[in-house]
Order: sequence, then C-alpha cells, then structure tokens
Amino acid sequence: MRLVRFDDWKTGLLVQLPIGLRVVDVVESLGALSLEAPIADVLNGTLKDRGSWGPLIEQWGQTSVGLRQLALLAAFSPNNSRLVIRRLDEIHIGFSSGNSNDVAFLEIAELSEVASDPAWRERFSQQRALPPRADECIEGRIVRLDAHRRLKSDASIGAKFQ
Repeated sequence: MRLVRFDDWKTGLLVQLPIGLRVVDVVESLGALSLEAPIADVLNGTLKDRGSWGPLIEQWGQTSVGLRQLALLAAFSPNNSRLVIRRLDEIHIGFSSGNSNDVAFLEIAELSEVASDPAWRERFSQQRALPPRADECIEGRIVRLDAHRRLKSDASIGAKFQ
C-alpha cells in the first residue's frame, strides 16, 4: 500500500488503474465506503485534520481495511461518484511550505504481501545485505538513523540524543 501527501498535507492512496497511476483522496472518498462500516469513522478521525500518519500506522489492523476497500473501489469502480480520484499532474506532492524534512510518500508492505512476492523478498534481502550506517547528525538534528545499531540501555539513549 502506497500513501502520498498532497495538496497541503492531505493523505492520498496511490493506485494503479488501467488508465494509469492515480491518487485517491482518502478523506474525501470515505463516503464511498459502506455506511455501516465503522472504518470510515476511524480513517476520518485519524486523517481529517491532515495529521500525522502515526495513528494510522498504530491502528493498522483497522485502517488498512478501509484503505484496501478504497483501493478496490478505485480499481473496479473508478467512476464511482463518491470517490475522489486525481491524476498525478493535478496535484502538488507534499506541503506548499516546501519543508524537505517531511515525509511525503510511504510504502507499507504487509507480511502477507512480502511472503507471496518473490521480487519484494529479493529487494528486502539486498537491503539487509548493505553494511550498517552510522547515525548522521547535522546541526544537532538527526537526519539519518542507523537502524542496525543496538543500544544497551535507556540511559545511553538519553545521553546520545541530548
């Protein structure tokens, strides 16, 4: 599943349709989901104010269901009047402030997808083969975190980031 931030921090779902790559405006398209589906309320509460993707990921068991439903609706009913689907040339990726430190694109692969996709497993195994990198700090701000390191205690975390 691929998420994208567009038009001043809205959340979009990137989908491949027969007519090309498109972005489904998640919040604007929630009306296309079944009215009985509580997932629309969860997604709306999580994303309506263009907030962080953190809560979306924390509630992935629920939110992924709604996102998957939107992707399927876009694939099989792209002319559904309740879906808001945009071409890539109609949107502005990210935030108009141009803050280059913000996350504008996120790909989430679920375990079931990884297990059934040999190409994904190959890419993942190549990434794991890369040598570990050290943290990189610029002006006291972490710009790259070494995901392979192991910290010995919480005290060392506090000392490292002060």
